[in-house]
This record gives sequence, structure tokens and C-alpha cells, in this order.
Amino acid sequence: MKAFIFLSFYLLTKFGFETSLKPCYQKKENKMPDIILAKMNSMPEVRNFIIKNKKERAALMIAREPDLSFKYYWVKLGISNFDMFRTTINYYVYPINLKIYVVDVMDTSGWGLISLKQWRKLCADRRLFNRLHIIKAGKIIPVK
Repeated sequence: MKAFIFLSFYLLTKFGFETSLKPCYQKKENKMPDIILAKMNSMPEVRNFIIKNKKERAALMIAREPDLSFKYYWVKLGISNFDMFRTTINYYVYPINLKIYVVDVMDTSGWGLISLKQWRKLCADRRLFNRLHIIKAGKIIPVK
């Protein structure tokens, strides 16, 4: 009986699980997420965040890939604790030209998607950027 159980378990693990997890067609490897994560890891903001939060297990993850309704890679930078991920910054990467956008959560005018270059420029003035605001013509206008 023990030999039968052992043999059944061995056969299931050897053949059953492997074939059930593999697709029946050969799919091309998508290397774009690796390219995007490598580009994001080279950014000074990401490197500084990871160094600063080394004890808290800082991480970079792809939350969503492009599909018919969403044309960006959604990349989150945050802290990973056990089964929970606390997002600090949301990035969107356009896969065709690898242009990076940042979600400005304090922008009350709409979606709050700004280019990385503009975000770096606007972040220089933290006292205005960290309050509710509207961005018009590349300038921060505080909301009262």
C-alpha cells in the first residue's frame, strides 16, 4: 500500500502537474517586462528608494501589462511585507517607445499622468507638489 501511494504521488508530481501547467501551444517569451524592470531599476529615484528602504524590503513590480483597454505597463514601486504590497509611486511605461509616466495622485484635474521629466521638475518644489494642485502649462497651481 505504501509503495502504491508513493508511486502514485511520484507519477502525479512527475507528469500530472507539469503537463497541467504548460500551455498546449508554444508561446513566445515576452522579454518586455524584463527590459522595463531593468530600465526602471536604473532610475536614480528607484535606486535611492530601494537603498533607503532596504530593511523594509523595497520592491519594483509590474502590476498590469498592456491589453486592448489599457496601453501601458503599470509598474509599482513600494514596500513588500509578507502578503501585502504598499505602493509608494505608480509608473506607467508606454511599451512602444519605453517612455515613463508618473501618476500624480495630488493632481485634482483628472488622471494625473505626467512625464518623468516633468515630474522631476515639479517635484523640486515639494511644498506645492505634496498638496492638492492642478498642473497647467507645466506649472503647479495649488487648490484652495
